[in-house]
Amino acid sequence: MCIDFSTMTKAYNEYASAIARDTIEAERIEEGIRNLADEGEIEPRYHLNAYSHRKVLGLTQKNNDIAASAYEWGLVPPGNHNEEKAATLRKKGVIAKSETMFTSIMYRVAASRNRIILPLDGFFEHHDYSGFKVPYYIYDKQPLLCAAIASKWVSKDTGEEHQTMSVVTTDANPLMSVIHNKPAKSETPRMPLLLNREDALKWIYLNQSKDELREIIQPYQGDLSYHAVGKIRGKYYQGNIPETRKEKIWEGYGL
Repeated sequence: MCIDFSTMTKAYNEYASAIARDTIEAERIEEGIRNLADEGEIEPRYHLNAYSHRKVLGLTQKNNDIAASAYEWGLVPPGNHNEEKAATLRKKGVIAKSETMFTSIMYRVAASRNRIILPLDGFFEHHDYSGFKVPYYIYDKQPLLCAAIASKWVSKDTGEEHQTMSVVTTDANPLMSVIHNKPAKSETPRMPLLLNREDALKWIYLNQSKDELREIIQPYQGDLSYHAVGKIRGKYYQGNIPETRKEKIWEGYGL
């Protein structure tokens, strides 16, 4: 379902180096990430459910540079909204499907004008063993560059400005087709849209046509590691701690 993620548990320079075009740019991005962390805008998330609507690190382009900003998870379309309406929209804005984001009323403005990169340490997905669900953690040694879209709105009630985002998903690659083996009835297996550095830069710079962007909207071709973990729902969920990502052997179950 693509709603459980891990982010910001690595050294800041790793996220900067994953997308920077040179050393100077990497240092500038790292400084921006550190400033956000020092201000309490972002923090390590060993496990984050997107419906918690926490703030996460996003990388975007600003004046031809790559800038770090904090975004609330759950896109709210641009404009002035009261808090009640925004809360409803936020719940709908957690995931944007790559196939429909350019035409969806909810996402089309953000998809065309405000694309960002969400640096991930990994993500979680459940495998269904005849009704028994085992969560898996999927990751790489390096940060994963995940496509996302963003939008800014202003509260009619408080006047506060909010930066919000939605993760972009695409069809599953062979690995994720195996892990995400029982999606919702109306869907095929899905995964976050993960990009290499070159395609991530194309994603955030707005001089790409929709056709050019569609060429990079593909299931991830790189290698990913994975292992089963403990429960990420219910009373056995351990919370936002490193142990949540630790490998767990489920006797009688395994890929």
